[in-house]
Amino acid sequence: MFLSYVLSFVYVGISVLHACTAVTGSILWANLHLLFWLSLFPFVTGWIGENHFTAVPTALYGVVLLMAAIAYLVLQQAIIRSQGQDSLLRKAIGRDWKGNYHWCCTS
Repeated sequence: MFLSYVLSFVYVGISVLHACTAVTGSILWANLHLLFWLSLFPFVTGWIGENHFTAVPTALYGVVLLMAAIAYLVLQQAIIRSQGQDSLLRKAIGRDWKGNYHWCCTS
């Protein structure tokens, strides 16, 4: 169980960084920020299960989800700032603020 947790942690930690040509201190801190919030998912999920979806554990789960999403956006921006507007990540995100391709509008 612990080994699968560690492997998942490492995988998530390096997955976004594949889009970088160089890693800066701000990218590493933003990545650690994201990893911190992601590491709380097992705790809050277990707490929800033990307490049968009561208000406080469910609200905390929502907060952790929100903070992980914000941390991911911070990491994206740190990479784009470091790599420039012509970076691989910036091209992948495009103009869509959600980070998706314009699949619905292209022919």
